[in-house]
Amino acid sequence: MVATVGKVLIAFAVTIIVTWGWKVLYWAWLKPKKLEKLLRKQGYKGNSYKFLIGDIVELATMVKEARSKSIHPISHDISSHVMPFDHHVFNKYGKKSYIWFGPNPRIFIMDPELIKEILSRPDEFQKPHPEAFRDSIVGGIVISEGHKWETHRQIISPAFNVESMKSMFTAICSSCSEMIKKWELLTGSTGMEEVDVWPYIDDFAGDVISRTAFSGSFEEGKKIFQIQKEQMDLAIQLLFILYLPGARYQ
Repeated sequence: MVATVGKVLIAFAVTIIVTWGWKVLYWAWLKPKKLEKLLRKQGYKGNSYKFLIGDIVELATMVKEARSKSIHPISHDISSHVMPFDHHVFNKYGKKSYIWFGPNPRIFIMDPELIKEILSRPDEFQKPHPEAFRDSIVGGIVISEGHKWETHRQIISPAFNVESMKSMFTAICSSCSEMIKKWELLTGSTGMEEVDVWPYIDDFAGDVISRTAFSGSFEEGKKIFQIQKEQMDLAIQLLFILYLPGARYQ
């Protein structure tokens, strides 16, 4: 009797191990290779799939290298600095290409008509929600679906009609004038000065949002914007963390 029970337990354990082993193998290797074959059949090009990591390591390396360097000589062609890996993929494979985020391919859609068709079929082309904590950081219309998306869209739509945009013009001009005055003070003595404009652009964006949306100054909403910036930094960091099935339930 004991021997029989032992054999049953062993058989049960082996069954579970084989089942989960197959699922992991399918998720980590068989399914990505199948998707790669289908993408190439449809004319898309990209790097061959690397087990589990995909293009994450190469992407992170290029981003880190680009962030460590300044743009010299100064140029408006900043794509290779801002999105180095995407720029590399476009140059190597063309616009009809894809990259690997772990075992999941992400396709670059550049055709306006195809973009329009995808956006007009939200039930078929839904937004990916790989991780609950990441979704909670981003939030809003960016990750919403169905009725919730429609509700968010109805709330924000009036703010982006033509008349509303016209009413924002004065506030935007005021913010822009204040930023330019700060630059003029920096260049007042010599007439020329090398300036890191990013902090000013960052403050300018916050000032415009504060004045147009809340009718206040940037200083009043500074803490709120600082928290939002920290949230975005966390979201960007999470982009480079490999998602594992079941992680959202921990």
